[in-house]
Amino acid sequence: MPCADQVSPRSRCSGGRTICSSPQRSAARTSWPRTRSWRRARNRCRRYPRCVRGVAFFDIDLTLVNTNGAGRGAMRRAFEALGFDGELLVTLPIDGRTDRAIFLDALGQYGVPAGEREAALAAVVERYLALLPEELASRGGSVLPGARELVGVLAEEGWALGLATGNLRGGAEAKLTFFELWEPFAFGGFGDGATLREAVVGEAVAAAEAFLGKPVPRERAWVIGDTPLDIQAARAAGLRALGVATGNYGPTELAAAGADAVVRSLANLADVLAALDP
Repeated sequence: MPCADQVSPRSRCSGGRTICSSPQRSAARTSWPRTRSWRRARNRCRRYPRCVRGVAFFDIDLTLVNTNGAGRGAMRRAFEALGFDGELLVTLPIDGRTDRAIFLDALGQYGVPAGEREAALAAVVERYLALLPEELASRGGSVLPGARELVGVLAEEGWALGLATGNLRGGAEAKLTFFELWEPFAFGGFGDGATLREAVVGEAVAAAEAFLGKPVPRERAWVIGDTPLDIQAARAAGLRALGVATGNYGPTELAAAGADAVVRSLANLADVLAALDP
């Protein structure tokens, strides 16, 4: 399939190399050079937006990485530092929700008056972001199989890469920096100001359009995530959705939420690339 809006298969946007390689060629890549190559690929998208093959918006937790509960642990400690009982944060639902929604939900359950919650939220966020790097370091965690390779292949093949995550921007940066995976993403939507996932995706699309200087082609734009909320938000924005069953939801649940395609993990690059670029 030719690149979206690409003038010729061998153009200056790829430095004389073909961007539109086959899934088989891409799947053969098992490693990806770090920072400099990521930056070159990202800058190529900005300089030659007509050559962008597609746009991919990634969720973070249990899609790209598993932090072994570092986020929830930092949330619990942040509330405890402000005098709240942190046990609520052990059971509070968080899958697919934005950090803002989670924090406001907790503050409401703790009985903080509605008029005082924004001030309390600011204090919680400050503590949370300060504690998160320590939690990440103590819990280890890992990049999920295939995630780093997929990001690298998509960047090299001319995709513009962004985030669509419920994490605070500072939390997203802390997590992906810890796993050396922050650099490839040029734009994103985050959970700082949004309580609904749809608003996160809307923010991500606006950021992508500002980066590229043109509208995001909806038929070539994918949200990649592990929860039904990721899928539903993508559909609401008119984007395509790839469900990844590496979290707490299986393929059947992700398909029922409206995913265009579902994979069990990102480990099989050929399957993932075939889904994104049929």
